Amino acid sequence: MEDQEIILDSSSDESIVGEQAKKLFDLCDKDEKGYIISADLKSLGEFVSANDIQEIEKKVEESNEKQITKEQFTKIISKSDIIFW
Repeated sequence: MEDQEIILDSSSDESIVGEQAKKLFDLCDKDEKGYIISADLKSLGEFVSANDIQEIEKKVEESNEKQITKEQFTKIISKSDIIFW
C-alpha cells in the first residue's frame, strides 16, 4: 500500500480542511482542555513536517494567551499550505 500525502491549501474544500484540522487539534489536545499550547504540538510529529509544526507554533506564540482554541487552529490550518500524512 502506498503512502498518500494530503495537501491542505487555500483552494481545498473548506469542509475537508476543517475536518482534518479538527482531527489534528484533537491529537494535540489530549487532555480535552479546549485549547493547545506550543508544547502540545509535539503530538503532530508523525503527521506534519517539522517546518509546518514550527509555523503553527509561531502562530500559537503570537497569540496573546500563548494558546489557541480549535477554531483558531482550524483558521491557521485553512490559511496555510500544510502537508500531512
